[in-house]
Amino acid sequence: MVAVPSHAESARVIVQFKNPTSINAEAFAQRLQTLTASTVHYVAAVSADTHVYILKTPPGKSTTQLLDQLSALPEIARAEVDKKTKGR
Repeated sequence: MVAVPSHAESARVIVQFKNPTSINAEAFAQRLQTLTASTVHYVAAVSADTHVYILKTPPGKSTTQLLDQLSALPEIARAEVDKKTKGR
């Protein structure tokens, strides 16, 4: 697992892609980082279409706002906070 500084608000986010064969999960993390101005770390694939990322919330943004940005992307079927963890 990737460590994120404890002083930063972060969340483990589960992302399900609409067309997983066209997605490079690590490249998507870089794109997401640029789009949201947050620090994004790729964690792992849960299945072929579902991946886990850690998002560090930038100043002035909430996790909910980041999820809204993610959900608005055309390649995303679903994005939600991983409720089984506390964003470590």
